[in-house]
Amino acid sequence: MNIEISLFDDKESLIAVINRVTNTIVRLLWVGALLAPVLMVYSIDAFLSKAFMLCIILFITSIFLIISFLVIWKSSINGKERFSFQVASAETADRESLGFIFLYILPLIRSSIVEINLLILAIILIIFVILTATGYDYHFNPIMRLMGWHFYKVNTKEGVTYTFITKEQLRNTVRDFRAIQLTEYVILDIGDEQ
Repeated sequence: MNIEISLFDDKESLIAVINRVTNTIVRLLWVGALLAPVLMVYSIDAFLSKAFMLCIILFITSIFLIISFLVIWKSSINGKERFSFQVASAETADRESLGFIFLYILPLIRSSIVEINLLILAIILIIFVILTATGYDYHFNPIMRLMGWHFYKVNTKEGVTYTFITKEQLRNTVRDFRAIQLTEYVILDIGDEQ
């Protein structure tokens, strides 16, 4: 008697699960990349406070998050299906970066990292990661901004709002963009295969 147990009913179910897992990993690394500048600032502060071990840990973690993001970013672009994406209206999403910029300069406001309770800091960062990764406000990414990408809130003809990431400055949206879908509501303009 041959009994076969399958976790998935068909190939499409397996692909759907793989896509959800991949999207979750991309989102977590995206949020990790958001935290990399914060960790870098804390690393500098730890160095200035002569907390060298903490400095090294924070610096290495920051570099790891940046490299992980770049690797996942490149592989997620290469593995996604290309499609034509039409924008009905657009507005810049850059102003949402102000909250993150405040988070980046927050470590500079106090006098020394040695005075901070690291457990409380870790809890705050974990809460930030969970709230950002489970919501739809995680799209701002300082690494991508340094690489020349711009962030827009766009609407389609169907009335769906997406975060649209492009290297172009959107002045005229009446055209088709060559794009890939990074996550549920994040679309990346790949133009000429950037």
